[in-house]
Amino acid sequence: MSLSSISQKIRNSFQILIEMRKISEADLCRATKISQPTLWRLLNGESTPRVSTLNTIATYFNITVDQLIGNQPITRSNASSSHSQASSLFIPVFTTEKPGELSKMLGKASTSNWTEWLEVESSIGKNCFSVQVTGESM
Repeated sequence: MSLSSISQKIRNSFQILIEMRKISEADLCRATKISQPTLWRLLNGESTPRVSTLNTIATYFNITVDQLIGNQPITRSNASSSHSQASSLFIPVFTTEKPGELSKMLGKASTSNWTEWLEVESSIGKNCFSVQVTGESM
């Protein structure tokens, strides 16, 4: 796995977590004591953080490092600051112009090629995905 795919997965996870917590970059820096330039590079997928940085961020958001780097799905029940919210899950969105080629895409699917996520109820199941068809096909 290349460094750029790891950086992209971390960037995607950050976007999900910041949206879920509704926290600003400045507040996240203050809470985690991570410098703003470091956080900015992570949010823009421009660097791969140290393990200690990953641990700090994962601890702050109450998730595992595996979830932060995109190897496991992020659920609202463990990433939210409030446990009263309904449990939800983020599933990958596959985008294609040719729906007939979806089966080929699924055979090659991995967390490294998920660039967009959709929030769904956790009852949907973590092995699910969504499909967005673009163009004139549908």
